[in-house]
Amino acid sequence: MTQPVEPYELHITVQPDHIDVLGHVNNVVYLQWVQDAAVAHWQAAASSEAQAALLWVTVRHEIDYQRPAFLEDEVVARTWVGESHGRDFERLTELRRASDGKVLAKARTLWCPIDAKTFRPTDVSADVRAMMLSRPRAPAAHPLLAAVVAMTAVALGACGELGRGGTEWAAGDLQLTVDKRGAVTRLIDSASGQDYAADGVDSPLLSVHVAGTLHPPTAFEWEPAEGVATLRYPGDVAATVRVTEKPTHLALELESVEPADAVELVVWGPFATIISETIGETVGVVRDSSFAIGIQALNPKTLGGLPWRDNDFPPQVDLFESGDYSDLSGEKSRYVLYRVEAAKPEEFGSTLQAYTRDRGQDRVIENWRHPRYVAPAYEDGGVIGSRI
Repeated sequence: MTQPVEPYELHITVQPDHIDVLGHVNNVVYLQWVQDAAVAHWQAAASSEAQAALLWVTVRHEIDYQRPAFLEDEVVARTWVGESHGRDFERLTELRRASDGKVLAKARTLWCPIDAKTFRPTDVSADVRAMMLSRPRAPAAHPLLAAVVAMTAVALGACGELGRGGTEWAAGDLQLTVDKRGAVTRLIDSASGQDYAADGVDSPLLSVHVAGTLHPPTAFEWEPAEGVATLRYPGDVAATVRVTEKPTHLALELESVEPADAVELVVWGPFATIISETIGETVGVVRDSSFAIGIQALNPKTLGGLPWRDNDFPPQVDLFESGDYSDLSGEKSRYVLYRVEAAKPEEFGSTLQAYTRDRGQDRVIENWRHPRYVAPAYEDGGVIGSRI
């Protein structure tokens, strides 16, 4: 019986010609490394007779891009043979950065043996099959995304990382990019290429209110295989957000916070845009003549706007002081007006925002002209489950 051996390792140093215009290793290069590791493994493990008799062709590639690699990074390609069905052999490959062990990409390839003389599919000998299948499959415990790519035309998927730590999500024509700090840096209309994110304005994906202070995230990690983002904050606070890409929208849901009782409320955004033509403050939509972006609370605990007051009343305005009656249904219909401000006008354009408060404990707040009003506890799961 052939004894199992460790997966074959190929060590690679990132060269200048591996880098693309985004400043990281191009995804086609990742696939080339997968093939290089397979070829090197075959040449190292197979006998000279087997190498003279057999060639291999690719039937299918599946690859999951998880993290970028940069110039002069040391990369370790680990490859081993998985299962065999008929003439097809499954080969699994992991690309890891040597310095921190982080997985950069995972690939699953189906290879078919062909006769070196006739170039037609052929069977392999019992010795070759035993040698190929003696490799352990334990390192392949993590699932792959079913991102099927062609060998000559590989594109980074909607959940891939761009640039130095940026992650891109897609929803219809919107491409949203989050950087390594957890800030939204791009809001691109994929049809036109126009970026609607306001330059130089912070747009945190999710901020947490702890001990009376609102904190934006300081670090962001993305696990595409799980569809979960982790955001980190001062004081060892962390939050996980499930991201679901749909044809018409992107759904974000807060799944956990640690420590569980530390976070008083969470704020989505504000997401800063350069759009100012039409701002639907209550419905949470901003648009110009060709593109619209909106935010919508997807459950009762999530409220459009910002937590202006402890009683969650939106800010009151008196439009008669400004002389602008465009928001009134009838001229001089004087009554108290509120601005929900799920969308909010700004000098640079507009912002979109929503929030959820933890109501699990009694709170003493200012409300109904009373400086010390007791807002009773209401158990709705706290901030967990906040969803936009």
